[in-house]
Amino acid sequence: MRENGLITSLSTVTSSISTAADYLTVLGDTEKVAAYKELMLSLGKLTHEIKTHQDALRELGTSYQASAEPTDFRAVLDAALADRLKRQPYEPRSDAAMREFVTGLGEDPDAVLAGGAAGGGGAGGQAAEDEDDDVVEQGAGGRRNWTNTTCPLSLKNVLDLDHPVRDPVGYVFDREAVTDWLRRTRRPGLAPAQMQAHPVAGCSHFLREEQLVPAAEVVREQRRRRLQQLMGGGAGGAGGAGAGVAGEGEDDIIDV
Repeated sequence: MRENGLITSLSTVTSSISTAADYLTVLGDTEKVAAYKELMLSLGKLTHEIKTHQDALRELGTSYQASAEPTDFRAVLDAALADRLKRQPYEPRSDAAMREFVTGLGEDPDAVLAGGAAGGGGAGGQAAEDEDDDVVEQGAGGRRNWTNTTCPLSLKNVLDLDHPVRDPVGYVFDREAVTDWLRRTRRPGLAPAQMQAHPVAGCSHFLREEQLVPAAEVVREQRRRRLQQLMGGGAGGAGGAGAGVAGEGEDDIIDV
């Protein structure tokens, strides 16, 4: 569908904006960073409207009843879209991309973003399945959206990983280490009761390989730190602010 292509394009644009904002944050250009934040909000709202339009189209396709009278499908669709947007307006705090963006700036998304509770989901959104609530709550204590400082399998700091991946409950792993662990613990003929649910002892979430996704926030933090190193901690007065952003919230992360 055309809408899917638009969403993909918007995702590419927001990724580029995040990269630019990282540079500007290190440089201490708060005015331009604020402008990028407003742009991200506009793009988030547009993405939400496109997904809502998709939902309205799907609903119309299943609920429409043919009649002898001519139907103005544009008017019907516009009315359905307006109704959905009224019932489910864009909530920046529930937008994963927006939360990641402001977190990367060293800000608390729950404090600076408007809207309902995070994870409530807008159009096209879906809460992660089978989450371990205790683990998620611990990981949400800081401003970084991951739980551990070291990969529990390779024992490397997550910020030193070449290919960090994240599971649904917030743990970050070395991609090669966790896929190897999954292959070894999911051997054919092994009864489910003999399988360890998760690499982290005590975590009840049953991890599957298809649940692993690139740890975008870790990659972004790695990039931010490289920028700070290349620029000697930041230009002019930005050094202190940049260093504070990089280190902020690390004490809240759980080391496994």
